[in-house]
Amino acid sequence: MEHAGRWIMSTTDAAFARDVLERSRERPVVVAFWSSSCAACLALEPVLARLATEAAGTFLLVTAEASNNSEAAAA
Repeated sequence: MEHAGRWIMSTTDAAFARDVLERSRERPVVVAFWSSSCAACLALEPVLARLATEAAGTFLLVTAEASNNSEAAAA
């Protein structure tokens, strides 16, 4: 789930604190953990992306592939 857009971004374990925690001081952040084997995750992603785009900065959508970001997913 790669995104280009002002209100949608991907994160990693190394960048999670900056991308999610620090940015949440400016606006709400919705974190969507996903897996390529999760049909519900893949179905929900375009809905969240559309809402983030329509909201135009009301919140930031940050996505993280769960198996590649196990520390953030566990936290």
